[in-house]
Order: sequence, then structure tokens, then C-alpha cells
Amino acid sequence: IERDNAAQTDAGYRLIPPDSDIPIDRGAPVRACGMTIRFTLDAAPASGINPRLPADLALRLRTRRHGDRFKPKSMGGRSRKLKDWMIDRKIPREIRDRIPLLCADGEIIAICGAGAWHVANLSRYETQAGPKATLILE
Repeated sequence: IERDNAAQTDAGYRLIPPDSDIPIDRGAPVRACGMTIRFTLDAAPASGINPRLPADLALRLRTRRHGDRFKPKSMGGRSRKLKDWMIDRKIPREIRDRIPLLCADGEIIAICGAGAWHVANLSRYETQAGPKATLILE
């Protein structure tokens, strides 16, 4: 039993409301639940957590959907069910529908975990020709 609007135990996760779907425009930072995401042509490439991606990508910050898949860096480009990925990392069931997912053209490219972003295998985007923008995840 819990009261409406009662604070859930989030174990250090930065959460967004369920069924969120927030567009990220190039140049305009998105601030939500203690995080900032910027997609900018101005910033120089930083580390692997701030990858260079094609400047024309359609980025969105959203929550999970039925059937979502994720391509962790460690799996050599193979995908995995997001549900299984979250279970393996012991993410509490109560907050899984509020975990922020960063998507590019409909594909999950990063998951906001407790204290860190888990970036997908982005080699497909990094090798594409054309102008690049820096994705800054804070």
C-alpha cells in the first residue's frame, strides 16, 4: 500500500514520468530530473560518453516500450531485449518504466543508469559521412 504521489525509492536513478517522449533539438539543451542532454555542433568531441553522431539524427528522450531492444557495446553489435538487460542489472521493477532512454531514429543509443549513462554500440553512426554533432550527456 502506498500513498498517491509518494516518493518511490529510486536507488540513485534519475527518473522521468512513465510514457515520456521528449524531442531533443540540436543546440537546445533538454533538462529533466537532474540531467542535461545537449546535441550541438559547437562542442569539440570529448570522451566515449559524449560521442560524435550525424548532425541530422532525430533524438528523443523516452521511457521503455514493449519489445525494446538495446545493443550494448560489449556485444559486438548484437542486440538484447531491454527487459533482460534491466533484469541483469537488478534495476527494480517499480522504476523500469521511468528509466530515461535516449533514442536516435527510433533506436536506443543510451540508457540512464544509476549515476552513469550506458551507451550503445554506436559504430554505425560514427562511421557515417556528413557533418557531425557532439552528444553531451550530463
